[in-house]
Amino acid sequence: MKKGRIILCGGNISVLSMIYNELSRELDIPLVLVEEKRPLPSRISQRIRRKGIRKVFGQVLFSRLVLPGLRRQAKPIREEIIKNYCLDTREIDERIVISVPSVNHPAARRCFRRAGVSAAALFGTSIITKETLDQVDLPLVNLHLGLSRYYRGLNCTYWALVDGRPEACGATVHLVVKGLDSGPILAEKKVFPDRKDNFAVYDFRNLAEGLSLLRETLAGICERGLPEAGRRGKGVLKTTPTLSEYLHNRRTHGVS
Repeated sequence: MKKGRIILCGGNISVLSMIYNELSRELDIPLVLVEEKRPLPSRISQRIRRKGIRKVFGQVLFSRLVLPGLRRQAKPIREEIIKNYCLDTREIDERIVISVPSVNHPAARRCFRRAGVSAAALFGTSIITKETLDQVDLPLVNLHLGLSRYYRGLNCTYWALVDGRPEACGATVHLVVKGLDSGPILAEKKVFPDRKDNFAVYDFRNLAEGLSLLRETLAGICERGLPEAGRRGKGVLKTTPTLSEYLHNRRTHGVS
């Protein structure tokens, strides 16, 4: 018997499939919201407005020149992780999948209100706006691939290793509030990278370790309500490295 009903929201359908299959072991998920991918020029323009053209240009160079090779190297390691953690990669039944422009779109908010669920699980969505938080009367629970008490944002394990802090690597389940990965912590787990891992593996290993944490937290919310939350995530905010940052960190700190 299922322990409760939730709604699942995210951006990457292949990753969402693994999350769905893990959560559905204990929870009924009648609806999966998938954010539509915005056109690349629009995403880059927004990033330039926030971070400046020099920073974004360096990130694009890293993504185009280095990341594809890292992903090729990571493929057998990711396949090993899928096998060792028994991750289920079967596709989600398309009848329960709804595509939305954003989790902040009115259509998504209507789904939140009408789904008849106890909570919503989020992974890799747009930043939730104050307007959405005010209109959605549900616990919004996010899986963050880092320990938010130390690092928020993107590629947190990478930056923890660059800083020489392997003890600050892990996964966090937290409530969503205004601010990126800054909500009250519901559960967290340290995850220690393998020596053969690289930039394209760190987050995937955290995901594999964090899925059971997310499932157990959501099942508890459905059965007993929200637990007493821990401290807020107040870690330093990180993002994708630029090409020069990555090459410097690889040469200086040995972090790939």
